[in-house]
Amino acid sequence: KDTLDMTWIMTATGRRIDFINPDPLQISIDDVIVSLSRNHRFGGFSPFKIGQHIIEVVELMVRKALEENPNLTEAQIAEIVLVGLLHDFPEYVVGDCPTPFKRLLAPLFDNAESAILLAMLRKWQVRDAYAKHGSLLKWADNEAVQQEAIRFRLDGFFVDDNGEERVVPRVWVPENKVVTLASDILSEEAVAMFLLMYFLKAMVLSGRVNLIGGYAQNFIHKEAKHSNNTVEEWVREHRVTLTLESIFLDGWKAYV
Repeated sequence: KDTLDMTWIMTATGRRIDFINPDPLQISIDDVIVSLSRNHRFGGFSPFKIGQHIIEVVELMVRKALEENPNLTEAQIAEIVLVGLLHDFPEYVVGDCPTPFKRLLAPLFDNAESAILLAMLRKWQVRDAYAKHGSLLKWADNEAVQQEAIRFRLDGFFVDDNGEERVVPRVWVPENKVVTLASDILSEEAVAMFLLMYFLKAMVLSGRVNLIGGYAQNFIHKEAKHSNNTVEEWVREHRVTLTLESIFLDGWKAYV
């Protein structure tokens, strides 16, 4: 078959995501988790997977939201988590394109990424929440990106032809930027589990359990039944066991 006119990509589960007209029914959280737990950021120059960046954005959003309003309900926190997750979920098919290059590709790249995001927001019914928490998301995303650049010497650092390393003035990250995030690098398996539990917990506690679908839907019901709990009880009690104590330097506890 002639593939020159293809406008879609095939995923790990055999689904097709059309960049021009993505079908929400073809979007699977299983595919999202597989891709985002494997692919790196900053064109491969960051040791971070895309999924770990998403985890940090979610943590930053929840933390700041609770600082501003400690009385947020369980459902309100869950919706904030969903917004943080979905902001980069489209990268499971379009990849983590460096922002300067993305600007050069505009509007074609922007249109494709936005179409996939919109299909996801519709699929999981997060459109209103996404609009509501846009400012919080923008702040957290920028904060996570800048701290990532500092921690992994993606700005303000140079290696000459002799292999000599030196610190240089930062080009795009403020010199006074404070680092509050730890530098632990999660494995592919840890990122996948973190993303899965964030997603399941947020979907259930925000009242969207019937929209989960796929393997994740079966997984959560099976685990809840095995523990003799309701799905809601199971996600509230479940904790992911990881080697790092916390994403934050000061011991902030992860949402999952």
